[in-house]
Amino acid sequence: GAALVIPFVIMLQWGLGGVAHGRMLQAALTTAGLGLGAGCVALVLGGLPARWAAQRGGGGRRTELLAYGVSGLPGVLTAFGFLHVVQVLPLALAQALEGFFILLLLGLGIRFLAHPYGLLKPAFLREDPRPIEAAQTLGASDHRIFWTVRRPTLAPAAAAGFLLAFIAAIKELPITLMLLPAGHHTLATIIYDGHEDAHLSELGASAIILLAMVLVAQSLLRRWSDHD
Repeated sequence: GAALVIPFVIMLQWGLGGVAHGRMLQAALTTAGLGLGAGCVALVLGGLPARWAAQRGGGGRRTELLAYGVSGLPGVLTAFGFLHVVQVLPLALAQALEGFFILLLLGLGIRFLAHPYGLLKPAFLREDPRPIEAAQTLGASDHRIFWTVRRPTLAPAAAAGFLLAFIAAIKELPITLMLLPAGHHTLATIIYDGHEDAHLSELGASAIILLAMVLVAQSLLRRWSDHD
């Protein structure tokens, strides 16, 4: 009740003066872009080992331990690992990886690959091989088999895993602070800076926009889960 309403009202009052600020718009776009990109990276990094684990039984257990182990590392350690790798790369390559957000997207994708992995592995295990075998017998290509036979089964789990990774990525702070290119901001970093510097209008505006993104993603996730 009041424990939820009062902080929200205070945050709303702080944010009304900062929502229209140009920095907020740029940070919101950066946050959304990073969330979408990190969701895609996590979907690939989690989906491939999920398929491998579903196909290989005992060997899949080791894959599962590796997937959850890598994803379970603290964000600070993940970011430090990438920074150490960058130090041995040629300067031009290192600057390109950082400037085009590739390091950050990889860091976020690795950090949250457990979300799509945990949802896609059961989806792969639930696949009925009979329609796939029938399509292969009829001469259908692998591409057509995927889009007509396998996609309807895997799509809900993939969408849910993507959205969970998106929600987690837009709120992530340690990896973002350490790997975000200089001169760029996300809503999470503005909230952190606003708390440190007492910029209450920017803090409130960022929190409102971030909360709105999370609520939209959660509503989509619930709709797809109910549909499934």
